[in-house]
Amino acid sequence: MKELLKQTENLLKLRNYSPKTAKSYLLYIKQYLIFSKNKDFKNKKEAVEKFLLGKIENKNSPQTVNLALNSVKFFYREILKDNEEINLKFFKKSKKLPVVLTREEIKNIVLVSLLPMLEV
Repeated sequence: MKELLKQTENLLKLRNYSPKTAKSYLLYIKQYLIFSKNKDFKNKKEAVEKFLLGKIENKNSPQTVNLALNSVKFFYREILKDNEEINLKFFKKSKKLPVVLTREEIKNIVLVSLLPMLEV
């Protein structure tokens, strides 16, 4: 396992992945290898699905689950040279709108904060 992780680390460096991305990929690949080694799966698709379901059950964010999926895909495609497609769809990001104030709301906040100074 250490040799595969070292090979993955070298390839990520050669491909100029950012250090944080490389660190994350290596973390999830290591977790996946430990996970799949301890279980008996029929095929890799089942193993990947169960691995990702574990991430979801641990209440990881959709972005985290996507990163884990991309890490495992990279490992199979680039390190193991496995041409069999991992045909899983990416998880949707949550659709939260950012809180943005209108110009009028900002003006009111500034006026309210200035009122005590103007009353003197």
